[in-house]
Amino acid sequence: MHMYFNLYKKIAVSLVLLLSSICAYAQMKAHVFAHNTGKQNGKLSIELKWFTEKIESGAGVYVYRQETTSTGWLRVNDRPIVPLTKIDSEAKKRDEELIFFEQLLTEKKPSQLEGLTLLSVWIKSFQSNDLARFMGVYFKDSTVVEGKSYRYKIVQLLGGAPKELGITPAVKAQSVEQFETPVQEIKLKPGKKTITFLWKEEPLRFWSVNVYRRIKGETTFKKVNDNPVMVNRSVDSMGNLIQPDRFYEDDSLQENTTYEYQLSGVDFFGYETQRSASMFGYIKDLTPPLQPHLKLDSIYLLKVHVSYTPVPDSDIKGYYLYRSTTSEGLNQRLTKEPFTTTTNIWIDDVPKPSPYYYFISAVDTAGNETPSERIIANVEDVFEPEKPVFVSAKGDTGMIRLTWKANTEPDLWGYYVYRGINGSKLNTMVLLNKDPYTAIYYTDTINKAAKNKFFYAIRAVDSSYNRSIYSDTLSAAMPDIIPPGKPFIKSVVLVNNQLKIDWIPNYEKDLKGYKVYVKDTIEKKKVLISDVLAASLRNYTFTPPHAGPLIIYLSAVDDSGNESEYSVGFAYNYKPVLNNAVDQAFVLDYKKKKKNLTLNWEYTGTNTFKGYVLYVRQDSGNEFKAVESLQQKNSYQTLATPKANGIYEVRIYFNDGTFLRSNQITITVN
Repeated sequence: MHMYFNLYKKIAVSLVLLLSSICAYAQMKAHVFAHNTGKQNGKLSIELKWFTEKIESGAGVYVYRQETTSTGWLRVNDRPIVPLTKIDSEAKKRDEELIFFEQLLTEKKPSQLEGLTLLSVWIKSFQSNDLARFMGVYFKDSTVVEGKSYRYKIVQLLGGAPKELGITPAVKAQSVEQFETPVQEIKLKPGKKTITFLWKEEPLRFWSVNVYRRIKGETTFKKVNDNPVMVNRSVDSMGNLIQPDRFYEDDSLQENTTYEYQLSGVDFFGYETQRSASMFGYIKDLTPPLQPHLKLDSIYLLKVHVSYTPVPDSDIKGYYLYRSTTSEGLNQRLTKEPFTTTTNIWIDDVPKPSPYYYFISAVDTAGNETPSERIIANVEDVFEPEKPVFVSAKGDTGMIRLTWKANTEPDLWGYYVYRGINGSKLNTMVLLNKDPYTAIYYTDTINKAAKNKFFYAIRAVDSSYNRSIYSDTLSAAMPDIIPPGKPFIKSVVLVNNQLKIDWIPNYEKDLKGYKVYVKDTIEKKKVLISDVLAASLRNYTFTPPHAGPLIIYLSAVDDSGNESEYSVGFAYNYKPVLNNAVDQAFVLDYKKKKKNLTLNWEYTGTNTFKGYVLYVRQDSGNEFKAVESLQQKNSYQTLATPKANGIYEVRIYFNDGTFLRSNQITITVN
């Protein structure tokens, strides 16, 4: 912490002047800042921070918001913003200096702080939103609406009366976080192993500056300054400010080296502004060559013609030509050795259409190099994408799915999909998508009843609207989902204890056959009696599952598996010629003993049978329902509770398909 205060001793005068200049500019003793944070965790937010010449919280602070299209102010916070009692423990783990400032502001009244102590607190609040929140000088408004612009007003409750601290400029709520524009009017001056900097001071936008540097040819910038760079001023004996001739000096630089710099300001929320454009400084051991001049002559396809004006220096060794795809990106040197030409023209074959940035450097015999100004050559894309290949189409219900192999052009925008019904005639096809489709599949939704073939072709399009030739044309059709017509049963007759049904045949070309269903009037469920019968059949004979009233249905099936609606049901009371079992005694009885209820039945006949099924009807309006599946036992036991109440009967099922009902008994348990 001792080192921390040494830093602030060095910049004490600078910070006093910073605070004074901000307040003087705003013509008040406080100022309010706003920052659009963009969308975080699904919410838009605007941060606010304010500071005054003294730290005075009073009864707290209210935040008011005004839309730029409105004249009224809306209070945003329900309760006044006041200093917190402690700083979040996780924040203190991230930044151990917060422990010191929490203790400082807890042990001593903030309004009593002054001098370097006060300055250190304010500087730390600029860098740490956690400290600003603890001090009660920070607020995040997460109720903003995207696209709207707002002004904020901070009102402090001090001495029982509200006091306006300031109003922010308009800030727009946007989903992308907005940072301040770069530091302006930067002046770079190389010296002997040093480079000095001046820039435009804007105390309402940033309070310090970071300097980033890399040697030409490196890919990564490194921050040069360990601590934020503040303009260091002093006063003369008369108390007048002395304007420094440099705001920052980068020293101990290598000779014969070109350095590239970018500067960024640090705002009052601890965020860096956008970085400035790159600036180059060349450290020389001798007088460098004069700056050469480069100009663009012409562009033809992928050939860029540039020309240069020779530098009238006697020790010029030659020139280097550099190219980059961005105005601030890594530069590629196109010439391995310094070159000279009699025509002063260079033709560069670029790899692809793109904006290219060029500059030329003059190199003397000592290796000193002086770059020219950058020029831009906009090589336009006039090359069409490759024809899409491996296109396939597959029909499905109500749709046809297309897929194809992805094109590899780096500037590919997407694909156009065309459909036709007249073979492969491209001029008759219709474009299905207005905007280029970026995926490598497409689903064409079509009326599911359509049975004709559809023809498709694909074209690739790039970001310069160049279109490829059409892909090979291919066709597809949707599967048949139209079922056959509903068949009609003519008659049902009893033949040798079996039912024979006759029907009027269907005439669909893709008819596969028929299915027979039976529904009894008790179970009321349709049961499939047959596999798919041949389409050539006109009748079918079968044994129903049991005797009694039945309804017979017929359906038609085509080759695609589509099944028609059921025919109109044909009612028939199936009464087969029963064996002697009908005249045999078949008695059902029951006994109630304590908490149990036992039902017993006995069949005294001699016919072979499959088994018994016990049925119950628990309401006179309901159907009989099976209590158990087919069983060999002749008894059933359950608890003697009201749940067992109902009318019971047993049915015995014989091997020939007939069955016999027992007598019905009514059981009532109170």
